[in-house]
Amino acid sequence: MPPDSDGGPREGGPARLFFEWYLPDDDGSPPQDRAAAVLEEFAGADPKGIARLHEGSRALAESLRLNWRTD
Repeated sequence: MPPDSDGGPREGGPARLFFEWYLPDDDGSPPQDRAAAVLEEFAGADPKGIARLHEGSRALAESLRLNWRTD
């Protein structure tokens, strides 16, 4: 969905941003091991570099200096 398609305030609530991220399944390891690795990655990383911003308030994204990625 394009920016601002559904990211505005709802019933007086705040503007929102939605991020998308998928758990990779490319090494055949058990789900528990992949989940543990992801939690470790998330704990030490900037979430802006992990998940893809794909929907929400353009104004909020710009105020936080987030870019809309199209990949």
